[in-house]
Amino acid sequence: MNKFFIRRWVGAFLIFIFVPIDAQVTGDLKVAFIRVSFPVQDYAGISGNGDFLYDSNPIVCGEYTIDPPPHDKKYFQSHLVAVNNYYRSISYGKFGLDLENSTVYPIDNQSAYKLQIPMNYYNEIDKDSDHEKRITELLKDALNSAYEIDRINFDHYDLIVIAHPGVGQDFKLPFLDPTPEDIPSTFIDKKMINTHLGGPITIGNATVSQAVIIPETQNHLYYDESIFSQLSNPCDVQYSITGTLAMMIGFGVGLPPLWDIQSGQSGVGVFGLMDQGSNNGRGIIPAPPDAWTSIYAGWSTTLIIPSFSKVELINNTQNQIAKIPISQNEYFLIENRSNWFRENVSIDSARYVVWEKTNTYPEFINVLIDSVGVKKNEYGVITEIPNYNLGLPASGLLIWHIDEQKIHKGMGSFSINSDRNHRGIDLEEADGAQDIGYVSNLFTDPSSGYWGDMWFSDNQEYYRANADGHMNFSTFSYPNTKSNSGANSGIKINKISKVGEKMSFEYSSSYNVSNINDINKSIIFQWDVDNDGDLDFLGEGDSLWWGDDLNNINSFYKTTKDNYQICVAQNSDPVALAIVSESENNYLFEWFEFDHNTNDFVLKWINKKENSESIKLMKADGDKEQILVQHKKSFFIVDKKEMIEIDVKENDFPYQSKFGPSTIFYDDRIEINESSIQYGNYKSITLIDLENDGHTEIIALDSEGNIHAFDQNLYSKSGFPVSTSAIGTILSMDLLGDDDRELIYQREDGAISILSSDGDELDQIMLENQLVGLGSYSGKHVIITKKMVIFFKDDLDGETNEWNYTYSTSDNSRYLNTKPPSEQQFIINWDQTYAYPNPAYGNKIIYRIEVSMAELVEINIFDIAGFTVKSLNQETIISKVSLADDIASSIRGVIEIPWDVSKIESGVYLAKIVVTNKGKSESKIVKVGVIK
Repeated sequence: MNKFFIRRWVGAFLIFIFVPIDAQVTGDLKVAFIRVSFPVQDYAGISGNGDFLYDSNPIVCGEYTIDPPPHDKKYFQSHLVAVNNYYRSISYGKFGLDLENSTVYPIDNQSAYKLQIPMNYYNEIDKDSDHEKRITELLKDALNSAYEIDRINFDHYDLIVIAHPGVGQDFKLPFLDPTPEDIPSTFIDKKMINTHLGGPITIGNATVSQAVIIPETQNHLYYDESIFSQLSNPCDVQYSITGTLAMMIGFGVGLPPLWDIQSGQSGVGVFGLMDQGSNNGRGIIPAPPDAWTSIYAGWSTTLIIPSFSKVELINNTQNQIAKIPISQNEYFLIENRSNWFRENVSIDSARYVVWEKTNTYPEFINVLIDSVGVKKNEYGVITEIPNYNLGLPASGLLIWHIDEQKIHKGMGSFSINSDRNHRGIDLEEADGAQDIGYVSNLFTDPSSGYWGDMWFSDNQEYYRANADGHMNFSTFSYPNTKSNSGANSGIKINKISKVGEKMSFEYSSSYNVSNINDINKSIIFQWDVDNDGDLDFLGEGDSLWWGDDLNNINSFYKTTKDNYQICVAQNSDPVALAIVSESENNYLFEWFEFDHNTNDFVLKWINKKENSESIKLMKADGDKEQILVQHKKSFFIVDKKEMIEIDVKENDFPYQSKFGPSTIFYDDRIEINESSIQYGNYKSITLIDLENDGHTEIIALDSEGNIHAFDQNLYSKSGFPVSTSAIGTILSMDLLGDDDRELIYQREDGAISILSSDGDELDQIMLENQLVGLGSYSGKHVIITKKMVIFFKDDLDGETNEWNYTYSTSDNSRYLNTKPPSEQQFIINWDQTYAYPNPAYGNKIIYRIEVSMAELVEINIFDIAGFTVKSLNQETIISKVSLADDIASSIRGVIEIPWDVSKIESGVYLAKIVVTNKGKSESKIVKVGVIK
């Protein structure tokens, strides 16, 4: 795009109306094209005199003049033909204009409906607050005038276009604008009409709810002679109204704008119709829509690309858009665009060749008309282009980052790309700068996009930001494949080819993953089904299935039902499954057992409860072939014969650790041994020995999605709570090989987060599918999602100290298998022993002390002069101390001892903390401040 013209925003006065997210723009559009003129006079701030240009005298550009007069009916009909050819081409024949039933009014060739209000009224200078209202009045005045004379039935048309004399207030030159009262091109919608006219426009028996305002031309050369003296190549800054009309019709059929309509800052620049791309090729070659808009309009579909595959995309071809998922709401779209008019030759490269030979740089419009094979009709209008990508700055791949959540949020207000830092449709610019919409300076301004933004192997702009020896798009490149939340997607686009009719790349993951190839299957959990010592997969989809691996699937129950609840009902041989599923407002209870003879599961019995609501599978008893379920507040045992209500409560199924206390989980609290209580609104809990030292911690997820960690005394662990947006139970195992257990959970945005045992975030993995659990596969610890497993450290731990699923194991055990407490390595943990609040402004200081095992804890507090102020011991411990299993008089873990300072004077105090166990003592000095 010529840098001497910087596009202003079109439709600056838009008031918004919701557009359906699943628009299908197909068929033929009937257009009523209404020409209006104004009182002829000398308008100081207007291009022209208020009437159309009918004088056919050419300007000095000769045969290279764009949109030459006369601007009569045939001229505007020619532009409808041009726009129809554009849409037929870029929609692959699915959408265009109904030229036979579209009409340019008035019928006479050189005529217009003359309005009585001066032209400059509709965009009067210094009347900015009135501009929106007045341009809406222009629509009403034009419709009334047309109806009064020709009695037009506007109900016969799908869209109204109002054309006025002069140029549009849509561009600015690199000097003071001499015509600030030119009327801007605008799409007027229903809400705008209702706001400023008090209701819809009724003309005869028809109602008009939206329309388009455009100028007769965008060629300033017809009006401003000073351009010839100020620009060295004035003929190269001519623009056609074809691009403007194409974009305005895009508005009319529901294509959203992709720039910030408030500031005018570009969103996708020259790479899409609904932004600066409408003016590509001097407005003669409007860019095709971006990949998302083409799909949204129903003109193209995507190719779903399997991981670890080589992808080939044919340029400028329907349905050649690769879709690579990031998460449930985000994905990449990749397309191959070529601006060649013959092999390896673009308009700009042809100009460069001429310059090399003649030292003269030919004008863009000259090469376009002489060499490209465009079609110009007898009225001087270019009506057909062989390739509407010719106006792009280069050829190559375009990689689009799509955020459907952002698109949904911004669709109704036309603000999809209003936030430059988080666009709904964002071009991943290969030069790494992401500078579309960010103006730098006039001569190197990349704010509208340039050739360096496209992906091809010899793009040297990429290597300015990336020192790698080959082009790739990954977590570590600039730009990168992370999600908009900053999570790692693991997506790697590598080995991008040179520009060509076919361009290729390799799609893989920076994580070591294994996928299910069957798109109709997904994973539920793992269990050793055939008792061969290795975990197998069980899953659902178009059938229930099991398999030794992800691509050796054995279907055993064809079904179209959903809303499954499944657990292992019998973990001995033969393995049994208990299944609860919803079917026609009933709940089915089914019992399957594995048959080694058939190597398959066999249905043993089925039971049904009619008109049940909210059935919850608790667990099963394989010995008795019974399934325990919860229905509302009642509990039932279901077997092959009957369903029996039993007198238990949900908290009768405690969470237990092999070497730790029993934990009960209520709606409003967590209890340990009925002595220690932690109140709070928690959604789920997990038991895990975070440090793998034999001391079990309780991990609780609260209703806000934050993660809490408590020791066995229900004191908060250091580093917790973690403020996040977790959904589902927090899972845990050693993924990274550091012996400590990591916490693994899925966030609301779909990312899987991995936390250290101290609550620090170690990784964020953005995945399209749901976290299922943790397990072991091919000798590695793995994260399991519905469609893949992600590999981590070697599996050397067996099944010790892991919380793999919502209820720990696939049989809903709620049980943590841990190793016994380690030999005592310390008496007092120095790092986790301190006082808070410090300094104290209130009535209490609490000494927090972590001990491995202790018989006595003493605190002697001295003032700065060395005099004893207070002595404390474990008799004053806050009532959350749990007794060790083997020594009733000993304590372990974290204890808290309060010191009442309500009557203590301000000053600095020293506390000597002494911890004694089995005749050995350790001490620590803690300095505290008291401020009154």
